[in-house]
Amino acid sequence: MLMRNSSDSLGDESKYATIQTHGDEDLVDAFNVFDKDRDGLISANELRSVLISLGFSQEACAIEACTAMIARVDKNGDAHVDLCKFTSLLRLECHHDSCGILAL
Repeated sequence: MLMRNSSDSLGDESKYATIQTHGDEDLVDAFNVFDKDRDGLISANELRSVLISLGFSQEACAIEACTAMIARVDKNGDAHVDLCKFTSLLRLECHHDSCGILAL
């Protein structure tokens, strides 16, 4: 999995840093479903695209709704979800729901 270096504004892949997933390949695969442009970030537009493809309602797929969903987990204010935020959210949700999918 490649994550964009925050100082890289040109999108040069040679400046990407490889992150360690430590056995979370399923989470990385899930993240990649949303990260359509493979820049290491999920935008509101990418989230919207996936929700539409899954058949969610127009209301749920509105860009305002997707922006609000991203904002709920966006701790640094960049208006994106990176892999770290994504996996943290899923682990937290799984822990609260006691789904047993992930070993915590």
